[in-house]
Amino acid sequence: MVILVLWACASASGQTNNIKVCYQKTTMLVFPQNIKDADFGSADIIVRQPKRTANVLKVKAARKAFEPTNISVITTGGKLYSINVYYDEDPPVQAYDTFTQSGTVPTVAFDEAMSPAEIEYYAQQVSISPPRLRRPVFSDNRMKVQLRNIYIKDGLLFFAFSISNHSQIPYDVYFTRFYVRDMARAKRTTALEKEIAPRHVYFSTDSTIIEGEPVTVVAAFDKFTIAEKKHFDIEVYEEGGDRLLKIRIKGRHILAATPFVKPLPVVR
Repeated sequence: MVILVLWACASASGQTNNIKVCYQKTTMLVFPQNIKDADFGSADIIVRQPKRTANVLKVKAARKAFEPTNISVITTGGKLYSINVYYDEDPPVQAYDTFTQSGTVPTVAFDEAMSPAEIEYYAQQVSISPPRLRRPVFSDNRMKVQLRNIYIKDGLLFFAFSISNHSQIPYDVYFTRFYVRDMARAKRTTALEKEIAPRHVYFSTDSTIIEGEPVTVVAAFDKFTIAEKKHFDIEVYEEGGDRLLKIRIKGRHILAATPFVKPLPVVR
């Protein structure tokens, strides 16, 4: 997948925790340590971690001229970074590699049952597990996305879904988006959406999907449940195209998650 970034800009002026992004270009953030967790203050920006990277975030505007917002990042060393994000039609810098740690907070301590390497291992194992589910399923533009499994393991939910291409044009995954939508509120006003950041997203093969070679994607999240009038939505966006894929998962599907009992391999 092509990453839209001019790395030559990285050392130009990336010396501040204020960054500027736009709608047409992607801005890259490179941290000194692996990213443990990241959150952002508004759905007006899109924040994603590129595949096969551990210390990089890519950021772009979801709409033009948004109000200033922020991104909070915790790295594996327990460092916390707060980054202000502003809109600019033509930002002068598209890659930042130096950030100042927030000085008003102590080093973050982690308390978790599963390491990033273990999460990736279980995601890979879930991807090759026989499918237990057939729905929900979505088909459009000769593409198909189908939920295969929902597993629970050590406080993490693993959602496995397959993507298949029935056209001659390869589908390049640009980014995925996961959010909870309140449908009860949608009847009164605009739907309330809360984006959920995954702990890990795993592709069984490459993120380019060609005809006759479906790909299984596994997304791992800290456990959660949703009310009856809410849906958990998964969206997959195409790079260089408009084939938007989406499936909607109900709360009863999540509550029926199957325990994943396969143990970690024994290291001798």
